[in-house]
Amino acid sequence: MIPAFFKLVLYLKKNKREFAIVFHSFDQNLPNVVKEFNLFCQGNHPCFNGKNGLPSAKFDNSKGNRYMELNTSNCAYMLRRTDNPDDNHLVVGTLERVALADQIPKTNPNLNELLLRDVEQKKVTVHSGFNEIFLKLHQNLKDVDCC
Repeated sequence: MIPAFFKLVLYLKKNKREFAIVFHSFDQNLPNVVKEFNLFCQGNHPCFNGKNGLPSAKFDNSKGNRYMELNTSNCAYMLRRTDNPDDNHLVVGTLERVALADQIPKTNPNLNELLLRDVEQKKVTVHSGFNEIFLKLHQNLKDVDCC
């Protein structure tokens, strides 16, 4: 992540702007992004820790700051298997892609079978189709505390 991104977050906070951040990647690098962003939110990022004249940042609920750390409850991934809008799925509660998800026959309409254990244990929820995905994302953004 580049320092300009973190400076933008600080600028938005300083100006009391309401905002949400959504990270998107086509690669497997999101766990690294989450780790670096959480360091920033905790005030431990090497470029934003308040040491040696560097700016300080904290988004950890301390001193009235907004809590912005990422964890499994506010992480998700998209899974698309065909061009059919109903075959788009948002798996909420993890960044760990199901290993066999891309190997499911594209004619199998029930992705939940693959995720059944995690769904039953309420570790993840699966939202399918553009409308349901949009509603879930919209609800999550509404539920976030304002800065």
